[in-house]
Amino acid sequence: MKLEYIYTKNDVNSVTEKLEVLRNSFYKTNGQISKIINKSLTLEEKEMLIEFSKSNGLNFDNVKDFSNIIEGFIKYIANIPVLTLTVAFNPTYENTQNIAAEIKERVGREVIISFKTNPAIIGGAVLEYNGKYKSHTLIDKVRGSQNQHSL
Repeated sequence: MKLEYIYTKNDVNSVTEKLEVLRNSFYKTNGQISKIINKSLTLEEKEMLIEFSKSNGLNFDNVKDFSNIIEGFIKYIANIPVLTLTVAFNPTYENTQNIAAEIKERVGREVIISFKTNPAIIGGAVLEYNGKYKSHTLIDKVRGSQNQHSL
């Protein structure tokens, strides 16, 4: 399933929170699914839920399936692997989209990014994924350059 608009751990938490509120308030709406969804979710989030329901053989408009759709989607996004990315600054939303697209292309699957900031790295990034650690920071390059020149 193609995830759009869920790039970071914060996005996962936000969508999960909305879906839990939706699930808990669903019983108060007398089964009016579209009413509560339109009130609670963005168009993009609704489209992702619809796609998820179709790919899992569930009927989005069926009251009985709806709880399973929400529960399944929450589990699905919670189980996407997380890549921790330490950068020198808080990235903009546009930067986040570009970074997520690049990482997805290189990893070959959906990945959620957990951003950390550390101004000391100056530039570049530190990546942690599946127990592997790789530093591509400017400070490491400067230190490496200094070590090569000293005897």
